[in-house]
Amino acid sequence: MFQSLIDQARSIIQRLYASAELSVDKVPEATKVRPSELEAWDAAAHAIIVLLFGANSAAWSRWRALAERLQSGDRHAAGVRG
Repeated sequence: MFQSLIDQARSIIQRLYASAELSVDKVPEATKVRPSELEAWDAAAHAIIVLLFGANSAAWSRWRALAERLQSGDRHAAGVRG
């Protein structure tokens, strides 16, 4: 269950890195990551966490805290390398 989400996240991250190396007009369509794709991935991850651990569980709280730090651009505090 989690492996599929992890694999999808890795694919998204790899495509984002590849896109960052090119100018916007040179990114192949197959490489582009659209906001709707990120939103769908986040919604699926959220649904699985809620299903397994509950809507207000510690796991969900950690997930949201990490997501909020990443969205604010605080990669160091979120523990993300790069």
